Amino acid sequence: MSTLDSIGIGEPLLSWLHSYITNRIQWVTVDSTSSDHFTPSSGVPQGAVLSPLLFALFVNSATSVLQHAKLLIFADDMKIFFRIKSISDCHLLQNDLQRLVTWGESLGLALNITKCSVMTFCRINAVIKHTYSVNNTPLTTCNNYIKDLGFTLTRNLCPNMHIQLICCKALKLLGFINRISTDYHLITPLKTLFCSLVRPILEYGTILWDPSTASARSMIERVQRKFLRHAAFKLNIFCPPHDYTPIQRIFSLESLADRRHSANLTFLSNLLSSKIDSPESLSRVSFNVPSRRTRSSVPFNIPFSSSNYYLNSPIIRLMRIANTDPSFSL
Repeated sequence: MSTLDSIGIGEPLLSWLHSYITNRIQWVTVDSTSSDHFTPSSGVPQGAVLSPLLFALFVNSATSVLQHAKLLIFADDMKIFFRIKSISDCHLLQNDLQRLVTWGESLGLALNITKCSVMTFCRINAVIKHTYSVNNTPLTTCNNYIKDLGFTLTRNLCPNMHIQLICCKALKLLGFINRISTDYHLITPLKTLFCSLVRPILEYGTILWDPSTASARSMIERVQRKFLRHAAFKLNIFCPPHDYTPIQRIFSLESLADRRHSANLTFLSNLLSSKIDSPESLSRVSFNVPSRRTRSSVPFNIPFSSSNYYLNSPIIRLMRIANTDPSFSL
């Protein structure tokens, strides 16, 4: 309650929230067996509408304790990061990490060391190595990749491993659907199963990892083509070899590449119209303001880069797509 009071929540709302949180009784039921009732000493009511908001307010002060590093928070998942140029930067990051631990302990929040890990993102081999710790307990170092919030992040942030894993997962699920749908002979149930179970796996977070290589795009598209090939066989729909256009038209399915293209433009449009609140991302958008009248009418200025790595970064990629799409307008 002191946290709510410190951010300006006054009476009578503060007393109402105090009554809402305290003296709640909980128990655990497995099958027909229930545990003894107990009163939790901390936490928010499970499943309540206000719980996510109250927890977010409770941990929101974490950013104020850091002096050098930055912090990303998603629910109870935290990531502290800092650009390391020398060993002294490692010490600064370690000090901020300890400040975060001390802050959590002051609020009764203890870090789960087994779920904490260290990952270095870089494109060079000669990295500065340092052992980070929490209360003198060394943290596990991930050398090759780490999974976070549904993404597989490699050391050089190349999306190829993530694409391979999601395609493998989607193909396994597609095989399961094909086995259980042997008696399905209508378009609607087959399309519903694919669009609700398989396609979301291939489209989660595409704004971040939309592939730039033909091989990666083909790998993703192969999953939908396999579904279309199986559906054409089940429904006795003739398709020329390696031509999925007829069955794709019958199922009214866009290619996954076209859907990613539309998703990119929609995200950029929502970002510019403030439907997506992300000042950090918006600050990276560079508008094209020519010094004199020219024939060029592209809305965004693409900074020069000698490598495709930068040109395929999310915000730069969104601007490039918008510049080449006549349907996009500010």
